[in-house]
Amino acid sequence: MEKYSPYLLEKIKDKVPASGIYLLVLHLTRDSRLLMGRRGLINFPQGYYLYVGRAKKNLLSRLKHHLVQPTKPHWHIDYFRAKAQLKGIWLTNQTLAEDLPTAECTLAEILRSYSATHLPQLTKLGSSDCGCPGHFIYWGKNYRKISSFLSRANYLRRIDDGLLF
Repeated sequence: MEKYSPYLLEKIKDKVPASGIYLLVLHLTRDSRLLMGRRGLINFPQGYYLYVGRAKKNLLSRLKHHLVQPTKPHWHIDYFRAKAQLKGIWLTNQTLAEDLPTAECTLAEILRSYSATHLPQLTKLGSSDCGCPGHFIYWGKNYRKISSFLSRANYLRRIDDGLLF
């Protein structure tokens, strides 16, 4: 698990609204079998994963949570972060505070539809509080493809200024 400097938090704090939808780009450097809370052990292939989340309030605090390994994992993403490297933080451009759950699921569906590989073991990961297939998406091993796609998406903006890669 890598550590992040206060410099990164200082760089992003003015770019983060009070609430909103966020996207984490994570890299798993090798095939891994990870304990995912009540879901038990799950096999994850090496590659890049996208995780879509939301914060009704205190979005900056939620992002800080994802930047360090929690001592007691709470969400599926916390278990995954123990082995994966965070490579990018993206936010949606508009504040969707009135309908965050719908916007979160919509973004996850868009990203899932562009993913070439669908892993059944990811079903419902990161989305236990809604009815959609999941907010955790495998995007393969090509970082340039992911970065290019996200950069062209006019509804997303990267906030870490490449400091994580």
